This record gives sequence, structure tokens and C-alpha cells, in this order.
Amino acid sequence: MSMETRDQRYLTDTEPRISETYADIAERHGLKVTFFATGKALEEEPRVFQRLARREHVELGGHNYYAFQPCWLYNWIFYRTFGLWNGPSAFQDWEIQKTIDQFREITGVRIRAWRDHAYRRDHNTYRLLAKNDIQVVSDEVGPKWEGPYQHEDGIVSLPVNIMPDSDHMYHGYFRPTTTKDWQLKRSRFPSDMMWPNKWLECVKSNIKKTLDKGGIPCLLVHPAPMKIAGNFEVLDRLCAFLSGYKSITATEAMQFGNV
Repeated sequence: MSMETRDQRYLTDTEPRISETYADIAERHGLKVTFFATGKALEEEPRVFQRLARREHVELGGHNYYAFQPCWLYNWIFYRTFGLWNGPSAFQDWEIQKTIDQFREITGVRIRAWRDHAYRRDHNTYRLLAKNDIQVVSDEVGPKWEGPYQHEDGIVSLPVNIMPDSDHMYHGYFRPTTTKDWQLKRSRFPSDMMWPNKWLECVKSNIKKTLDKGGIPCLLVHPAPMKIAGNFEVLDRLCAFLSGYKSITATEAMQFGNV
């Protein structure tokens, strides 16, 4: 979806279209991936998602419909008035349903996995996702979780327990001179921003440590940062490392939901 983010100015194509290259790299290394996409992105580029839906190693999941656009509605009215990023419960329920319907209409896929854009959830979110038969949600972020678990709202939570690229890896706009203190403070991991090669080594080390503890590593690696930081070279090296392990999709992780 063309949201005019800081990453978009460094791309010559849209994020859905470069996701196909991402999927190619994962497939070459024998890995499964779950792509979380907004309903609006499917509306804008339906053929891309139709192609992705036909790929056996790709799972599609929801990522809100509008990705909190326009800002004046979500930030200034919903959050300032109700204290809810996603808006009132009825609106959030409608947006979840709208996203599910968009996937089914355009790709024929009934999605079961979800990640809220920017991890923005509230006390209604997991209950509403479960109500709409979303089975696994990957919103929680931080090293304290060793793997997925059954949430009290009737849905499996699959926390991101390996440091995400977007929050920890320099790329595009996010460089030492532009990264703000508040960006580092909001991180769920006790780590500074770092250059791609160092990020990759830290990720590999964290994966090994999580596995040694009997946990299940969950990675969040975006197409845009991977494209911007060396034209997917870092992703290729990461996938080569991951090819030594079994990979599963977000919904396949549900079987470990009592971890």
C-alpha cells in the first residue's frame, strides 16, 4: 500500500511487488513465510496477491484494512477521544471483517493469521479477532517470550521474539544521524540500532539462544528494509542460515500454543 512512508522514497516499486522477490528468495532456500497485508493493499494490487496466494510456501494474513490512514481519523479522533488506536469496538470489528472479506474476494483465501499495523492493538482487539475466527495473532514483541501461547481471549499469540529489522537495522532514512532517542526507547529489545551485517549476526545468535532454551523463534523481516539494505543480499544470507532449520507459517505455529 502506498502510504508515503519514509521507506517508500527509497523504493522504485511498491512493497507488495517487491514481496514477490522476497518470496522467491525464501522459496530458493526451502523456507515458508507469512505475509501480513492490509485490505487496502489487496484493493490496489489484486494481481500481486493472487500470485502470492498460489505459492505453496506463502501464507497470507491480515494487517488491518486502512493501516490507520487517514491519521486525523485514527490518531486525532479515535485515539484522542476514545484512547483506542483502532477506534471503537464496532468500527474495529467492521474493519477486521472487511479485511477478511477482501482477502476472500480477491484471492479466495480465508485468512486465519493477523498482525496489527505497527502492533497497535487495544483491549478489544484479540477478542474481536477470535470472534471473526482469526486463530493466531502476532502483535506482541520482545525477548521475554519463548514461543506462542494460548491467550485468554481465545486466540493463540505468536510473539515476535527475535529483534525486527525495522526497529533495529539502519536502512534508508534510518541512519545514525536521523534515528531519534524516542525510537530507541520504544524498542522492546535492549539493543541500539545497528548496521545490516551486525543486525544479521545478532539475529542468528538470538535464534540459536532461543532454540537452546527450547523456544520457537519468530522473526519479523520486512520486504522494504531488506530491499533498501543491499537489494535483498541480507535477506538471502539470513535465509541461507534459516535453511538449516525447519520453518513453519504463523498458523502452523498454533500447534505449539501452550508453550
